[in-house]
Amino acid sequence: MVTLTEQAVVSYCLNEGKDGLCTQRFKADLVVDKLDPLRTDQLLSIGQAQFIVTSRQKRCHPGCVLKPSSCQLIGHVFFLKVVTEGRICIGDDVK
Repeated sequence: MVTLTEQAVVSYCLNEGKDGLCTQRFKADLVVDKLDPLRTDQLLSIGQAQFIVTSRQKRCHPGCVLKPSSCQLIGHVFFLKVVTEGRICIGDDVK
């Protein structure tokens, strides 16, 4: 399983969300500047690799002090399954 999110979410985890349990632990595998809306079962190509979106729902940890309505991880972290392995480089587009 591979995680994908936007740079804004990573910045949130390091700043406003730094007190959250999940935001302290979360590390995305792939980070992009901006994502178009994604849907479950959507096929993505990044560099030479292909993925399928399996889920876009990161669950909130029950012990977290942040409310799910304010946490940027909810709805902004995507879980991907590798369909075709391949090389990914900084600057590759998400298609």
